Amino acid sequence: MELEINGKTVETDSQGYLVNLSDWSADLANTLAEKEGFSLDEPHWEVINMIRGYYQEHGTAPAMRTLRH
Repeated sequence: MELEINGKTVETDSQGYLVNLSDWSADLANTLAEKEGFSLDEPHWEVINMIRGYYQEHGTAPAMRTLRH
C-alpha cells in the first residue's frame, strides 16, 4: 500500500508497516492517527518518542514491562 504524505510516497506492507523505516515522520504519524479517527496529543507523543528512542538504541521495540514503568 502507498500513502501520500506532503507530496512524498510512503510504502507500507500488507499489514500497514513501513517498508522503509526512514520514511517515518510526525506528519505520517498524524495522518495515520487521523485515518483511525483520532489525533495525537502530548501523552501520545511522549510514548511515541520513548518507543522510537528505545528502538534506535536497542534495535528492537521495548517489552511491555519496559513500557509500563
